[in-house]
Amino acid sequence: MIKHLFYSTLFFVGLAVCAYAKPMDAKAAEKIPELRQIAMNIRGGESLSQEERGVIGQCIDSKDPVLLSISAWIIGEENGGEEGLSEKLKVVGQGKLDDMSLAFIRIALEKRDAKRQGHQWVPSKELQDDPNPYLRIETTRALLRSRPDEGMAALRKIQADEQPLIKAAAANLSAVGTSTPTTNCRVPMIDERYELLLSVIQED
Repeated sequence: MIKHLFYSTLFFVGLAVCAYAKPMDAKAAEKIPELRQIAMNIRGGESLSQEERGVIGQCIDSKDPVLLSISAWIIGEENGGEEGLSEKLKVVGQGKLDDMSLAFIRIALEKRDAKRQGHQWVPSKELQDDPNPYLRIETTRALLRSRPDEGMAALRKIQADEQPLIKAAAANLSAVGTSTPTTNCRVPMIDERYELLLSVIQED
């Protein structure tokens, strides 16, 4: 039954790929290796160097959805106290952007606010219920890591969603906590830009 459900989901997702896939611009993609290394350093607990701040600033200015979203994630995760990049994100976030960029900017700014107040960021109910699909996915991912019980409740909620992107994300998030190797059951994420972003900011 589970196997049948998985393949049915995979088939459904496959039908939607053409409509949702949005490949990244080739020129912007040249920045990915550099951002990947910066993200790796941040996961290792390092703060941004002056040179890295310059790179992040350029990526924010580009307004490319992938570069901007990765930069926002880095700013939200970084432990440094300098807020210049946060202010830059705030200004850019007031413009017309895609849902993915808006989601990662909003989360990053909330994380910076939480750090200034000396506590760990926890996704608010408002974020969890936001119509932006990327916000709903990323807040669920965050809750699964920090508050498993609340995370499972959030996961059940997105599992019931009919949007192809959210269904794919829910299937992948469900697989993380199982004994089934994710490499054998991973569902495509529909949006190629989001797929690339996740490959940079996640450890696995």
